[in-house]
Amino acid sequence: MRKGRATVLRLHLAAALLAGAALLLVSVSGAVLIFRPELEDGVFGGPVRVEPGPVTRPRLRGRGPDPSPYPLPRGEREST
Repeated sequence: MRKGRATVLRLHLAAALLAGAALLLVSVSGAVLIFRPELEDGVFGGPVRVEPGPVTRPRLRGRGPDPSPYPLPRGEREST
């Protein structure tokens, strides 16, 4: 009886180690797929740097198109 219990415990340990290794492999490969852009930036040098363009003056109120990207419905516009 004692020998059978030891065999079951060893089989249980082996199955747990295999399941843990499989779970670790799936987790790491999933993380690599999710964070691929960040990992590529770290490995291959990151984003491209761009020189700043010319400085422009801010648009004054009442001149040109509405400065907000989303037009407000009638009656909710700011009073000027």
